[in-house]
Amino acid sequence: MEKKSLLWKTAITAVCACALFLYWFIAREWIIAHQATLVGGGSDFAKAISQVGGLASFIGQALTSLFHNTLMGALVIAVISIILQQLVWNEMEAKTDALFLQSFIPTMLLLWLMGDRDVLLSYPVALILSLAVSAVVDRKCIYLDLVVIPLLYWLLGAAAWTYVLVRIVHCGWRTAWTALYMLVLQIATAIAIDGITMRQAIFGWTYHSDPAYLPALQVIIPIVIFLMVIPVRSMQNKDASYRGAMISQLIFLLIITACAVLF
Repeated sequence: MEKKSLLWKTAITAVCACALFLYWFIAREWIIAHQATLVGGGSDFAKAISQVGGLASFIGQALTSLFHNTLMGALVIAVISIILQQLVWNEMEAKTDALFLQSFIPTMLLLWLMGDRDVLLSYPVALILSLAVSAVVDRKCIYLDLVVIPLLYWLLGAAAWTYVLVRIVHCGWRTAWTALYMLVLQIATAIAIDGITMRQAIFGWTYHSDPAYLPALQVIIPIVIFLMVIPVRSMQNKDASYRGAMISQLIFLLIITACAVLF
């Protein structure tokens, strides 16, 4: 049974990866638009990380340097999209495979967001790094977040909210003071950075070619990941997980419908 489950999940992932690759290869306007921004010599790493979101921007620019070849550009975006899906599935820790398809929702929303040619690759990079860190940080020691949260915010930018929201679930989202502690720490970090508004601190201003334009989907995607993790992680047995699947799928149907209407 486990082997069969692994087989069909692998098959679905492979099909989605191929579909994403073909989509970005055929609809190559985003890649071509970013080819025009390529410059020789690369970025200075020390200079990059001296700015908020610098690590995500540095990695994003390094990956964008592969876009001289449209085939490689499509491959890079497809791989990033599947890595995001796999990390979301890992965070869900679902007791039933009925939720596997649901783990592709953030990837589909990312596809929607990147329909804007001015969205930078630093955004999905920051999302992935936030989820990766949340997967490895000790869940029993919330005091690590005194260092991790400010550091992530500085290195990745506002997408570090993804780490905070998932971490709240990891460390006991039913405990109000734990959630409050992490939220206050994140907000205090954002406020401590001079020259940005609260809107920029929440939406992020380092993920778009026009810093004045802050797409709502940049906030919606982390919230969707948070709402996906809560119903599943709160269920303690397989039967309850099926109920959680039904509830959360209804939530996301409503969210996606709202996004379609509003954006």
